[in-house]
Amino acid sequence: MKVFKVIGLVLVGIIALTVVMAGFGMIGLKQARTLEIQSVNLSEVSDGVYTGVYDNARWSNTVKVTVKDHKIISVDIIKSGNSSQIMVLDEIISTVIDRQQVDIDTVSGATATTNSLLKAIENALE
Repeated sequence: MKVFKVIGLVLVGIIALTVVMAGFGMIGLKQARTLEIQSVNLSEVSDGVYTGVYDNARWSNTVKVTVKDHKIISVDIIKSGNSSQIMVLDEIISTVIDRQQVDIDTVSGATATTNSLLKAIENALE
């Protein structure tokens, strides 16, 4: 009987932890999904390294954007709440650099991740 109580307590603990983790993952999700990313006029951005932050629970990002000759030449992620999705983040950065704009289409299935990174980049360039 004591074994069943221990097993029951372990199961309840696992369920509680799962619910808490799922809840944390949902904080700020709607806001990140509905972010509006504004176009940035790179002809108005001087050469330099700019830091941008978007702060929204799990969807937070801090980036450094390097601009030379009015072109984005690199975007480095300093801190990200989405580091588990590094391939998606790399794809977003590559697209921003290739297209030289921040208002790009979101990655399918990763709208919140895409928007939160793009907003940090936009904030760096403002």
